Amino acid sequence: MIEIILGIVFEAVVVLLMFLFGVIQSNTFKTKEHVIQLIMSTIMFAAVLSLGIIGLIDRDFFVNNNSIVDLELLKAFLVLIGIIFIGSIYKYYDRKKNSNSIDVYILKKEDYKLKWDFDIPVENLMVARVQALAEWGENIIVFSGVKLTEEIDGRFVLREIKPRVYECLQYSSEENEIGIMTRISNMLSWALSITSMIAVALFVATLHVFSSNEVNEFLLYLMKPFALMSFGLAGFKTFQNVEGIFGIVFKLFSLFIAFVGFMYFFQ
Repeated sequence: MIEIILGIVFEAVVVLLMFLFGVIQSNTFKTKEHVIQLIMSTIMFAAVLSLGIIGLIDRDFFVNNNSIVDLELLKAFLVLIGIIFIGSIYKYYDRKKNSNSIDVYILKKEDYKLKWDFDIPVENLMVARVQALAEWGENIIVFSGVKLTEEIDGRFVLREIKPRVYECLQYSSEENEIGIMTRISNMLSWALSITSMIAVALFVATLHVFSSNEVNEFLLYLMKPFALMSFGLAGFKTFQNVEGIFGIVFKLFSLFIAFVGFMYFFQ
């Protein structure tokens, strides 16, 4: 029971990240992201906290359920989920102030023009990082968390951050043809998500004490390659848009780690 609850919690974290980083495209999620994230993080935090309370009341609870989980490990899990929970509360109240300013727009490629040379000081745009700007009539669209490399016919989730300035939260292409680099990026995102979900499931399974030690050893054997592949793919996605020798070195290093993880299956 303990491992099942923890498994659901951590798989939910992976799914939440898939939505947040656009692996799973959903305009509905982006417009209600702050509400859904708060609900999911509250349930996850309550589940881990409940296990901790039960463990405090019944000191033999974990041993009786053949689990190596203890209160110290649950504290670490609680801190991790707690950070997500607190961040979700802050995001909820921050977004709620501007909830009426989020909307979905269908734009044609001729409706806007991308720019990479900024005439406006970045600090005036009220976002932490700017990857590109787009002139949309008298309006400006800021691409910060998401990156657009060329004009497309698409559906854009925009949040008004100041008069005539919008931040793009997510976009989806309405065009039939998708570029090869976009396809590769999407494939890597899904590969990262799947390997992460498998690694999480194997990690949680190793927390259970099976009657045979060979089962635990086999689970640990399987977890290593999936963990390495997840780490490598995550590194590649992190530095995917970084240019120069620095970006090349880290992308190659990340791919090397993912390759080492894959080769574990043949040892």
